[in-house]
Amino acid sequence: DKDRVKRIVYEMSQGSAFFKNEQRKEVVVEERIARMKARKEAISPTQVLAMQNASDTRVAVLEATRDLGKVWFHVDMDAFYAAVETLHNPELANRPMAVGGMSMLSTANYEARRFGVR
Repeated sequence: DKDRVKRIVYEMSQGSAFFKNEQRKEVVVEERIARMKARKEAISPTQVLAMQNASDTRVAVLEATRDLGKVWFHVDMDAFYAAVETLHNPELANRPMAVGGMSMLSTANYEARRFGVR
């Protein structure tokens, strides 16, 4: 159960340096959000209209110079490396597993994702 795992991790990490740093970062983000909301409230409808007109003009310029002769190809290799690892080691099939190192995960299989591993 994903919520249960989150709760356990939260409870076990309270008081750690990492936890305190995350709390500090959350306060900074909340303060930034409050400042952004205040700035948003200070913008008049006239200013909004002027910004919309400037944006529309910029979009028109970009559209006129757009090159549609290029093709972009994106491949989403979601859980690819985990699948390759499973092919190399069939014992890992249907077991939660992730591929990566101690500081970063490249991917996790779908079984691990159910536990919140990303």
